[in-house]
Amino acid sequence: MQDGESPTDECFLCEPNEQWVWAETDGFFAMVALGPIVEGMSIVASRAHAKSMFDLPDELSDGLTAFTRSTQAHLEETFDSPVHVTEHGRVGLCEFSSGRHDQHCFHAHRLLFPTSASLSGALQDSVIQPLRATSFAEARQMGGHLVEYLYYEAPDGSILVGSNAESTPRQFFRGVVAGAVGRPELRSWRANPQHDFVNATRERLRA
Repeated sequence: MQDGESPTDECFLCEPNEQWVWAETDGFFAMVALGPIVEGMSIVASRAHAKSMFDLPDELSDGLTAFTRSTQAHLEETFDSPVHVTEHGRVGLCEFSSGRHDQHCFHAHRLLFPTSASLSGALQDSVIQPLRATSFAEARQMGGHLVEYLYYEAPDGSILVGSNAESTPRQFFRGVVAGAVGRPELRSWRANPQHDFVNATRERLRA
């Protein structure tokens, strides 16, 4: 990062690659995720450069739920698979260098995984006393005080939210899904970006 630049200058969600965006509103957009572990894997992100979904203004909460529901429905219809919603909240997204230290920027986003694999068990074992909620608003009220959190919403709408354990690795949910579908080598999107697959999936979702 050069002098005078801010973390948002390095954030790929502040100016997303429009070639991969397949749905959008004034407040949110959905784009195909690089390094997809399952077909249709997508990112839902806020337009605002907020630290996490829990840190969005109150007036955007209902819009987030509605937009997530619409993207879930489209993914389910397109790929004939239930969709799991996840967030590793308040964890750095983009790395950049500033002087002697590497820093991170934060941008509110969720990962959506169309898969019939079960994910809730792994989350249950990986967070400290996860709490159950019936809505995003309730989950935010329960977990809004957490420094870093894990959020999981099952296809049936049930939600688990809990404090991130110190031992929890970055890209936690990518690792959970990669293991659940028997493709652990796909945990890293940097090592397996799969650009051709991403482009083809975007065209299918935009059709």
